Amino acid sequence: MGLFKEFRVKERFQAQFRAEFFNIFNQVNFDNPGGSGGNSVSTNLSVGQGGFGVLTRTLPGGGDPRIIQFGLKLAF
Repeated sequence: MGLFKEFRVKERFQAQFRAEFFNIFNQVNFDNPGGSGGNSVSTNLSVGQGGFGVLTRTLPGGGDPRIIQFGLKLAF
């Protein structure tokens, strides 16, 4: 999500303030239940085992934390 506001500074100058938000709602992306992501210890769990269906980690590279960045641009 991005927001920006433009300001006219003088007749020839214009400034733009920007705010950009990544993962604004802080959505978590979990890996498959039971550690079936590949290199987990409990990759082969069946229905009768204790760790079946348990979410143990997030997706590797499956989402960044909430990031906010600001910018200021001067056009002349």
